[in-house]
Amino acid sequence: MFPVPVILAQGPAFDTGIASLVLTAGLVVKSVLVLLLLFSVVSWAIIFYKLWVYRKAK
Repeated sequence: MFPVPVILAQGPAFDTGIASLVLTAGLVVKSVLVLLLLFSVVSWAIIFYKLWVYRKAK
């Protein structure tokens, strides 16, 4: 019997990490992510401000 070479089919290696996806994203995607991050920070600031005011009122 003759040895048969086995060739494994390999597709292109894609890095699907979050940092890689953000770095390779387009301008619109990056803009939306920055906007979402900004709104998130503002929302948390409002939450902590309201907690501070509520505790101060007690």
